[in-house]
Amino acid sequence: MPNDELQPNYEFIYAGGEQNAYFFSTDNDIAYQVKFVPSNYLFAARAELQIQAFEMSISVAQHNTGGRLPADQLISPTIAAIFFDFFRTRDQVVVYVCDTSDKRQSARARKFDAWFYSYGHSHLAKLNKIIPDRDRFTFISMILHDQHPYRSQVAEAFFELGEEYK
Repeated sequence: MPNDELQPNYEFIYAGGEQNAYFFSTDNDIAYQVKFVPSNYLFAARAELQIQAFEMSISVAQHNTGGRLPADQLISPTIAAIFFDFFRTRDQVVVYVCDTSDKRQSARARKFDAWFYSYGHSHLAKLNKIIPDRDRFTFISMILHDQHPYRSQVAEAFFELGEEYK
């Protein structure tokens, strides 16, 4: 855990599978799914680096009452605990792409930034990039270990993402 402190959180389970899925339920009976989907295609142009990339996605798996989700202070530390459970090696890279389907990608990017800086681990680095996509912008972040064996090359490959749209 960050700063070597245990944060209160919901219990979660690792279901595994191709998408490295985790699940947890809140006190309000809302089930969440956090996935780390293998995404080596993101860095196909730099195949020689063999970047172990995963796209992180967070979604509501079940919400029986419908409507707006209630505020819950344990969701963020639970997602942080899941993230650090998955992110155990120095060779992995996690990419977070903000969903643009409802045009709330800017809010998602701010929330992800706040989450990372609240729970970030001292050995992890976070890079941000905005990719123009027709009439909107896609916010993406990459998190990697500061001792990644190809840290500079991976960062360079990350900043090259989306250059074909310029």
